Amino acid sequence: MFSIWTLSGVALVYLVVLFGVAIYGNKERENNNKQRPIVYSLALGIHCTSWAFYGTVAQSATYGWPFIPTYLGSIALFVFAFPLLLKIARVTQANNLSSIADLIGLRFGQSHVIAGIVTLICFIGIIPYTALQLVAITRSVNILLAEPSSWAGSTALYVSIAMSAFTLLFGTNSVGLADKHLGLMFAIAFQSLVKLIAFLIIGVFVCYVIFNGIYDLVGTTYPSTSETRQGHSSGHWIYLSHMLLGFAAMLCLPRQFQVNFVENNGEQELRKARWLFPLYLVGMNLFVLPIALAGEHIFSNQNISADTYMLMLPMMEGSSSVTLIGFVGGLAAASSMVVVSTLAVGIMLANNLVTPIWLKIQIRAFSQHNLSSATLMAVRRLTIVIVIALSYFYSVYVSQYSPLVNSGIVSMSLVAQFLPTLTLGLLWSRGNKSSFFVGLTAGVTLWALMVLWPSLSASAATPDELSIALGVFCSLLANFIAYIITAYLTPQPIKQLIATPTHSLQGWAIRFEHLEALSQRTLLSEQHENLFPQAVSSPPNDYASDQLVTQVELALTNQVGRSSAQILLNVIAETKPSEMHQLVDLVEDASQSYQFNQELLQSSIQHIEQGISVVDRDLKLLAWNQRYIELFDFPKELIKAGVSLAELLEFNAKRGYFGDNVDIDKEVNKRVEHIRNGSRYRYRRTGKDNRVIELQGNPMPGGGFVTTYADITEYIQAQKALEDAKNTLEHRVVERTQKIQQVNEQLHDAKLEADKANESKTKFLAAAGHDLMQPFNAASLFAAMLEQKTVDTELSQTSKGLVQSLNSAEDLLTSLLDMTKLETGVLSPKMRSFELREVTDSLAQEFGVLANEKGLELDYIPANVSVFSDSKLLKRVLQNLISNAIRYTKQGRLLLGCRRTKDNIFIQVIDTGPGIPEEQQAMVFEEFKQLEQNIQEQGQGLGLGLTIVDKISRLLEHPVTLKSIPQKGTSFTLSVTRKQLSTSKSELPAQRENATIGFLANKHIVVIDNDSQVLEAMRQLISSWGGTATCVAEESSLLNNSSELPNLILADFHLDHGHTGVQAVTNLFNAWGKSVPTILNSANYNEDIRQQAIDQGFAFLNKPLKAGTLKRAMKKAMEI
Repeated sequence: MFSIWTLSGVALVYLVVLFGVAIYGNKERENNNKQRPIVYSLALGIHCTSWAFYGTVAQSATYGWPFIPTYLGSIALFVFAFPLLLKIARVTQANNLSSIADLIGLRFGQSHVIAGIVTLICFIGIIPYTALQLVAITRSVNILLAEPSSWAGSTALYVSIAMSAFTLLFGTNSVGLADKHLGLMFAIAFQSLVKLIAFLIIGVFVCYVIFNGIYDLVGTTYPSTSETRQGHSSGHWIYLSHMLLGFAAMLCLPRQFQVNFVENNGEQELRKARWLFPLYLVGMNLFVLPIALAGEHIFSNQNISADTYMLMLPMMEGSSSVTLIGFVGGLAAASSMVVVSTLAVGIMLANNLVTPIWLKIQIRAFSQHNLSSATLMAVRRLTIVIVIALSYFYSVYVSQYSPLVNSGIVSMSLVAQFLPTLTLGLLWSRGNKSSFFVGLTAGVTLWALMVLWPSLSASAATPDELSIALGVFCSLLANFIAYIITAYLTPQPIKQLIATPTHSLQGWAIRFEHLEALSQRTLLSEQHENLFPQAVSSPPNDYASDQLVTQVELALTNQVGRSSAQILLNVIAETKPSEMHQLVDLVEDASQSYQFNQELLQSSIQHIEQGISVVDRDLKLLAWNQRYIELFDFPKELIKAGVSLAELLEFNAKRGYFGDNVDIDKEVNKRVEHIRNGSRYRYRRTGKDNRVIELQGNPMPGGGFVTTYADITEYIQAQKALEDAKNTLEHRVVERTQKIQQVNEQLHDAKLEADKANESKTKFLAAAGHDLMQPFNAASLFAAMLEQKTVDTELSQTSKGLVQSLNSAEDLLTSLLDMTKLETGVLSPKMRSFELREVTDSLAQEFGVLANEKGLELDYIPANVSVFSDSKLLKRVLQNLISNAIRYTKQGRLLLGCRRTKDNIFIQVIDTGPGIPEEQQAMVFEEFKQLEQNIQEQGQGLGLGLTIVDKISRLLEHPVTLKSIPQKGTSFTLSVTRKQLSTSKSELPAQRENATIGFLANKHIVVIDNDSQVLEAMRQLISSWGGTATCVAEESSLLNNSSELPNLILADFHLDHGHTGVQAVTNLFNAWGKSVPTILNSANYNEDIRQQAIDQGFAFLNKPLKAGTLKRAMKKAMEI
């Protein structure tokens, strides 16, 4: 379909844009710590690799899953296990961790060995997974090529080179591991957005271009594909296993750990992503099942892999643009995974294997190291290139052409073996190194036997996915059980992880000069100067503080990794001796600290509004503030440190604070004993000056008591005033409530009367309208025949005037019926998409004749555009507007046209009539309201036309606006929503056919109606059209006459004695044993009657019947 140059050009343009996005992200590095929830949430979309873009369709095609289980597992983690995510993020940020290997190693005693084992397993699991992305890109190129090309075989090589350059440029541009790769994050977020948009475009294309919507797609494809899915009775086990892997992938895969936790700028990003990322996954899942169903249906007899449906479906339809969009989406899904996975695994290899081993070799051989920033960068870049190179060779020489889903599951299930260690290690403190090794060994062994081996041995056929699913469950369950049992049998708990950094050399010490030399030799100059300012100096033999060691270790971890940082610190660590001068310094520091804290406490309580007194465990006054002295008016010489509480209480008792004529010693002893027992208390005391003091006492830890004293006199006075006001207010509320209840009862009675009157009016108008429609029907038919027979005679004008008068009367009655339906709420719009000219063409032709008869000119500008509305109600609105314009315009012209915007069509009816004054414009939409000049000039109408326009436009949600200038003219504008037709473009309504005499020649028509005038009118009309009419009031006389069946039945719905036209026609069909075309008509505008006719397969017309309308309905029914 495409040449190799076209695909190469598209890929090159995409890569240029990707590099541009990354460069823009790098420019944001000055705001390195700024939180970007949208970018972060989109970057999490790296979870959706080429497996998600292509392989999930194959999953859905095989099992008919409406929601991909790995997505559901990831969503479950963010929604239900969010505290676990927060804990990992906090520990990672606090300890400058750069990988899952660092985290697990830190959890188990900062073990280098465990970190190295985790790194090796990730390396083994990720190489096939990364190779899978290169295979996916190569396959997509081969599918899209119009003819084989020698260049196509090197697609994986070109992609590997491009991804290596991108990773090295934007992933290793900083020595610090904790530094955020903003350019990379922006690029990954952009790629996530690209693959989401591409997936949605292909989904919409399949549903609404290849098929006519979701319902059409499901109805067409589901029956033909159901047999394939019925054979998978064990699909629920596979579904649960994939959910578990989706949960584990978000925690254990190196690329997800890199984005989730290492690149995280703060908890705000994670909290926003808790909802944004699940929404992203829902979007990626939206069209998976429809695409799978479409592919299975269309390619049912072809040997086409379900992995390729994303490209094959648009290719089959010949849509080059959509196919290229699918290609770019797959390229984005694969390349983003390759970049971040190789970066994460490369850094893990460099930090936990290559650099530590190299350092140990150097230190043992030379007793020193020459590790510099340039060396570190070179090691990391080399490991990244090695990872990508191995992935390329694996994709070329090892990868088999197996389904993408199986390849992804095998790799993911290996890395998922870290899930028990990670979750139990973080949430349970009992685990240790032994439990890690035993659990991991059990899980990996079962994985190799039950997952890896069936996949490798299935060289010719697809591995049994149920076996793989059971292997996933069994390996993880064995891992969990072995971890827990071993933890109980070997009780060697390791300190639980906390989100506060501490150095790893507890019990050891590092001399200041050695630590400074290590920092200067290893760290960047800027980092070293921040840790060791020139102003800070220390004697050569002094030891560095724990705080400084922790800071240096964090800086080293950020630069060389945790394992290498510990190796470097262990080299210079030594046992710390106890020296007397240091103890003396500690005592002096403690004394100064105590004095400072005491002064700080005294200063603080002086500025508190309440009075405060503090006594020690011996009930001696220890601290107080000035407010305490003021509240009780103590003499200055009495209040001093060390005075007993009993002495202060006795002083107050003698002043009458405890009441008159009381036993002072008893009251003092009671209070002292209460405080000595450490009992809390709170009470109020009113003094002789009527001041109210609230006392609140609480014991202190280790003995002593603190009491606060608050003057609440104003509060008590305000409370009393509120109580008085409350009592008065309650009485007033009762009185007002009684009055309101009386008024409400009167309003309720008045409303019931108004509703009853309105209901009576509505019922009367509905009944009157129905009864009047019957004679109008007959009169209209007679008038139509009379007009036809008096052409070019003296009675021509008379018959024409009769027809116009009946039309006017019909318009008045129709307006009343419309108002009845609008007020009763029975009118409900039937919204659909249709060509606007279906409505406007017929209106222009119909009213063009009326305008010409009045000497006016109707200009019509057709618009080829589709709208979303109810065509009948829209036509009614425009009929009223154009009719009003013709009625009130004496001379000049009228215009019917449209103005377009992106989302709306504005239909305008403009006239050159007398105009409407601004102060009266709102009144014209009220019921039975007409302007005085219009009444005098026209003298017709009820003033309901614009009221009906207003009510119907509100019902349709089509706003109507009015602009008018007196003596200039008026413009009405109706705003209608544009909407593309969901099916092929409908044809414009055909032009009215000229009346032809004799089109019913040799046709027999049966007319059933309980109105004799209608029967006679119909007999004459049918005869004038050349047909034979049998007119009856009921069907009984026709039941036994089956020898000559009529060509058409025209039946009224309402017959005598509660009998209906539907029942009459059904009886005739049963008696004749055959059905004939039928038109049902009624003067009742109830939609239920129309629906009954449609359900029986009948045509339906409203009375009064128009000759032209009836003729067209007859022709259509008899297919003339």
